[in-house]
Amino acid sequence: MQRRFTPMAAAVLVTAALAAGAGTARAGEPDAGEQQALLDLVHNTCVGCHGPTLAGDVGPALTPAALKDRDPKELAATILNGRPGTQMPAFTGMISDDGAAWLAGRLKAGLD
Repeated sequence: MQRRFTPMAAAVLVTAALAAGAGTARAGEPDAGEQQALLDLVHNTCVGCHGPTLAGDVGPALTPAALKDRDPKELAATILNGRPGTQMPAFTGMISDDGAAWLAGRLKAGLD
């Protein structure tokens, strides 16, 4: 059974990874520790609404096919600001702007 974390628990995981400072990254790109924390967030939290393969469930699909026509900046804004009136929470203050942009790009390209 896969563990799912609340947004607050996910924030603690992301913050811990950032504090660990695992590696450097290119300018505007999260370091390796933050990247892993963001992937962990997807696999432990986002799957609760978007489904175990991100093919959609309560929330819409987050697969490359479903996101192909979506602007990465719009996706990053959704990650940061959530979607009022839905179960999609805001992750502002938990995820950096660069982290949201990186995650949006990874979702569009497909997660490993």
